[in-house]
Amino acid sequence: MSMVKVMKIDEWLEKKSIEKDAIIFKDQHWTFSHLNKLITKTSLFLQNECQLKVGDRFCYYGTNNPEQIVLLFAASKIGAIMFPINWRLANPEIEYLINHSNPNVIFFDTKFGDKISQIHIPRSIKTIAVDNSEINQKSLEARRLSCNGRIKKTIKNNLPLLLVYTSGTTGKPKGALLGQKAIISNAKMSHDAHSLKSSDKVLISLPLFHVGGINILFLPALLKSATVVLQERFEPDQALEIIGKFKITKMITVPTILDQMIKSKFWIKANYKYLQVISIGSTNVPKYLLKKLHSINIPVIQIYGATETGPLAIYQKVEDAFTTEGSIGKAGSLCKIKLVDEDLNEVSIGQPGQILVKGENILECYWNDERLLKLKRVGSQYSQDYE
Repeated sequence: MSMVKVMKIDEWLEKKSIEKDAIIFKDQHWTFSHLNKLITKTSLFLQNECQLKVGDRFCYYGTNNPEQIVLLFAASKIGAIMFPINWRLANPEIEYLINHSNPNVIFFDTKFGDKISQIHIPRSIKTIAVDNSEINQKSLEARRLSCNGRIKKTIKNNLPLLLVYTSGTTGKPKGALLGQKAIISNAKMSHDAHSLKSSDKVLISLPLFHVGGINILFLPALLKSATVVLQERFEPDQALEIIGKFKITKMITVPTILDQMIKSKFWIKANYKYLQVISIGSTNVPKYLLKKLHSINIPVIQIYGATETGPLAIYQKVEDAFTTEGSIGKAGSLCKIKLVDEDLNEVSIGQPGQILVKGENILECYWNDERLLKLKRVGSQYSQDYE
């Protein structure tokens, strides 16, 4: 297990300022060059207009949108922390998370303008629409255009960057705080699992408020100079159309999504001849899904982990998909796995145990949470079933 060279994700992306599609969203084509320019402007807006400093938080509330990725890379530049809100939550749940994370700013998709007005938000928190609309306020899209000057870049490279809330096994929201090192370690393991190349075209249909949506393939693809085609929300017929139209080579799913796709009336007509691998995870994967895809020679690899592990910890590789069907794979290339009993003693082969993960892919801490004291650690090992 080699160590990850500490470099911030925005520094990775700066090297890829090329006139090649980075993100395709609806009818928009965002090149790497355009993306980097927007990130710089947005960083200045966060720094100068929002007065964000190192360690300050802001939220993104809305469906999948390239602007969420721009905000994440901008946060990386100035040392801020982004927290994506699950837009499916009820208002009281969102209010709890806002109060718990205590952000300085909430950026929201204008489609959620009515809901934002219904949520009780402390007056000290600014709310800013991401895109232009009929809403009576200037949006991020408009306001950042006039931002100029120099970015006060952070000296430390391994600062916290992404705050993702998860219920885990407790049913109570916990804010898993992921640092730069964890995100880059995760990206490198995704490159290994998917055999990612700069020529790949990746479909992202999962919601970006989940760590799986943003970290399993989206960020790893951008950091590899691959192209991402982003769905605003998953829609099976549209996903199948995208796979053929853009000659998608790789995609990430969960069982419910894959099941809807193969049951679509367009499945038989779909052109998936360029599809090299589908990765899947988040819950138990039914064997019939694996067999269905393998019968048409499309490898399906399983990804196993948790929000707290970035999420990659255990995975299959493309070359092992057919020969190890049903397996979740082996320990990731940049982490170690151990199964232990209640006393943290390693169990014998064939015996059940609790999974410990050791590596730079694990969380920094749980945000603002006394329960962190109950977290079982052995060195830098983390036990995901900690209560």
